[in-house]
Amino acid sequence: MFKIGLWLAGVAALAFVVTAPARADECRLVMVASLDVEQSPHGLLVPVSIEGNARKMIIDTGSPLSVVDPAAAADLHLITDRIFQGFMFDSAGEQFTTMAKIGDLTLGNLRARAIRALVFPSRITPDPQIAGLLGADFLRHYDMELDLAAHKLNLFS
Repeated sequence: MFKIGLWLAGVAALAFVVTAPARADECRLVMVASLDVEQSPHGLLVPVSIEGNARKMIIDTGSPLSVVDPAAAADLHLITDRIFQGFMFDSAGEQFTTMAKIGDLTLGNLRARAIRALVFPSRITPDPQIAGLLGADFLRHYDMELDLAAHKLNLFS
């Protein structure tokens, strides 16, 4: 019985060793977007297009969810829905009560559709060009390279 178990473990180890290099060859990152990054007092900004309108969004890897500024949601005529279940608050204690649907979000060559984002309870910044922030719910789909010396954010799939 012990010899059969040892033999099976040897076969499994050999199969792993033989197939491991093939998997490494298949694993390649493909750049899907290269964006100019602007440093501002509000954070790192990237150019985006929301419903065909040029705006900027803050890259926020610490935020679990993407957020839209309430003025931007109104200006861009985003479809919004009230949140009736659960509670979520910003760092100032204000409650999020609305979700927005971004039908078309473009970052460089990357185009995303039907993105859901919280609508911030109050203005994020006084700058009307900043439409919100991209959080981990959006960014988690990509490997991210942030090159501040070159002012670039590269997203890979």
